[in-house]
Amino acid sequence: MAMMAEPEIHPPPPLAGRGVYLLDDHEVVRRGLRHLLESDGLSIAGESGSARRAFRRIPALRPELVILDDDLPDGSGADVCRAIAAADPTIRCLLMTGDANEAVL
Repeated sequence: MAMMAEPEIHPPPPLAGRGVYLLDDHEVVRRGLRHLLESDGLSIAGESGSARRAFRRIPALRPELVILDDDLPDGSGADVCRAIAAADPTIRCLLMTGDANEAVL
């Protein structure tokens, strides 16, 4: 009995659709992330440096992923992430922090 080879399955890139939203109050960080993601073929749906602006823009843009800093001048990234999850649970969040404190993590 001859064995048939399994067909190769190539799933689509995980973030090929609506793109990534960047939220960090440091422009140099946003610029670096943008360059890294775009060089890997991902699209940037939008970006901002404040929680207040992100609260307005993210629900309208509906990106697939939000990469956000936890320490923002007008709020916390964790609060933004909670609001995003409540508004649209299909949007994934990646929260960045430089804090090593276990309570924060």
